[in-house]
Amino acid sequence: LGKVIPTAATLGVGFAEVNAAIAGITLQGQKAEIATSGLNSAFNKLAAPTKEGNEILGKYGLTVNAATIKADGLVGTLEKLKKITSDQDKIKLFGSEAFKALGPLLNNFEKFKELVGNQAEAAGVAQKAVENLSNAYSTLSKKNENLRKEVGVSVFKQIEPAIGAVLKA
Repeated sequence: LGKVIPTAATLGVGFAEVNAAIAGITLQGQKAEIATSGLNSAFNKLAAPTKEGNEILGKYGLTVNAATIKADGLVGTLEKLKKITSDQDKIKLFGSEAFKALGPLLNNFEKFKELVGNQAEAAGVAQKAVENLSNAYSTLSKKNENLRKEVGVSVFKQIEPAIGAVLKA
């Protein structure tokens, strides 16, 4: 992940989309190393397409660059790139390393979108768990405070006669 997260963050692509992309790529048989390096390469190639890359994009009526990736996210960018029908054009645009990553995502785009949804759902579940733990801690803290007060009162009641006797003497 260390290879791709900084590039993705620069382009405004969130962790959920990156994680879903890596999952989608590896689910189709690519190794995680190829997924992360290929995705990083794809981000770099798409953020600043070459002259040939812009010609290919123009051929399909598309514009993709750092600003559009930031605006559309990875899902929106891949949605656009699905319009490129020629694998040769995809390889010229992405490069062979990036094509190994983006090819599986484009070929099974609906699964990729499902994985992105799963990431968002998992993040929501994790947030709920953190909130539950926080509430449980708060409740335990209040119970602990009340218990200390009760113990203090109980101890004082037990030693009160001895204190009274010392004070009378």
